[in-house]
Amino acid sequence: MERKEALAELLPFVRILILDDEPNVAKPVQFRLQQAGYPFVTFTSNIDTAWNELKNTNILLIDHYLSYSGKNGIEFTREAKKEYGADLDVIIYSGSVDKLAQNALEAGATACLEKPLIFEYLQLWIQETAKRI
Repeated sequence: MERKEALAELLPFVRILILDDEPNVAKPVQFRLQQAGYPFVTFTSNIDTAWNELKNTNILLIDHYLSYSGKNGIEFTREAKKEYGADLDVIIYSGSVDKLAQNALEAGATACLEKPLIFEYLQLWIQETAKRI
């Protein structure tokens, strides 16, 4: 019970941004996180909006295949970590993580998860990340 209460105390401080160009993937994740008690979960498919939101975000969920200006989720992660450093944890997800995982971690991601996302597994990663906030 103590662990659950400790996590509940952290929830108001957790700010999650989901960056994905496929709303049919991101919206259900956003909904489930909000239902799980995370009050500040934002979704966008717009890169400019994402950059503006990062200053108010401590956990970024990003699709590796997202493409902007010829860059993918790894490059976005690298740039975001360069700008925000330890204040931002990044969880990258992709349809195939075998070859991606090492690059994602080297770019500064906290985790690399495979799609389709298993919500319970994603939530465990977010809970562990939230403890560092």
